[in-house]
Amino acid sequence: MNLQNINYVNLFKDKLDNSKSIALMSHKDPDGDCLGSLLGFGHILQTNGKSIKMYLEGEIPFNFRFLPDISKIFNKPDNDIHDLVLVLDCSDITRIGSMVDVFNNSKKSVCIDHHVSNDGFCDLDIIESDYSSTGELVYEICKHFGYLIDKEAATNIYAAILTDTGKFIYNNTSSQTMRNTAELIDKGINFSKIAENIYGNEDKNVFLIKNRIMSEVEFYHDGKVSLAPITKAILDDYGVSLKDVDGIVESIRDIEGVMVSCVLKEISFKNTKVSLRSKGEIDVSAISVRYNGGGHERAAGFNLESDINESKKIIVEQLRKQMED
Repeated sequence: MNLQNINYVNLFKDKLDNSKSIALMSHKDPDGDCLGSLLGFGHILQTNGKSIKMYLEGEIPFNFRFLPDISKIFNKPDNDIHDLVLVLDCSDITRIGSMVDVFNNSKKSVCIDHHVSNDGFCDLDIIESDYSSTGELVYEICKHFGYLIDKEAATNIYAAILTDTGKFIYNNTSSQTMRNTAELIDKGINFSKIAENIYGNEDKNVFLIKNRIMSEVEFYHDGKVSLAPITKAILDDYGVSLKDVDGIVESIRDIEGVMVSCVLKEISFKNTKVSLRSKGEIDVSAISVRYNGGGHERAAGFNLESDINESKKIIVEQLRKQMED
């Protein structure tokens, strides 16, 4: 076990033991680590006798809808008052969206996260940036507490680790990550089926739009930067959502000679979502924090209050400066 903040973890156990009702939530626009850590921890707490309720804003991507307990997630805030709220995989409170009402109605709060950009916004913050994923961090905490972790919980946690390590190829994959993964497999999970559901079950229109976008990728700074702008118009043409094209930023990062990839998603005329991925030499989180974003050295994101063309100019210039530093 590599937990650095063991005293905080033990304080967390005291808060859990003294709480009858527990709310769990994660960030809007859910991804694999968000869903896996939320569902996994929720299931573990419930299995170990706790009364829990899970909240999440945003549509759940179709390729994660197979996860155990997915139907138990509430997508709208309510007026329930909880003894404790757990915020998972969120670097700042704005990421929970409308669930801030549930957060504010709770008596105590704990954040569990692995993002280095997390400065802490709860009564107790357990931030462990050496972990591959919040899901892996949740797993080690629950092992430390001696909680029962069954096949359903293990399935969710495995999905969290699988996705945040990029199928175990990112450098956040440690030997400890692989040992934890082996333990999850030993609990009887169908790891090949989990991967197939997440990565091998793509909608036809999603496949077509990804191919079109990738055929129009732009390159900057001697081919070291790949960039793909995604407008609302092209999404409408194929009848898909922004969440459906999330994987493109990784795909265009893997092009030979590219050091950093960028996807610009048009949210509205003056709102552009920026996703950055790096092969390691460029710290993209350094750019993200300048615009109140979050993430890691190799994966970061934020929003710009500008149209997609102006956002492109900003990002290309910021990346130029980052490469020169």
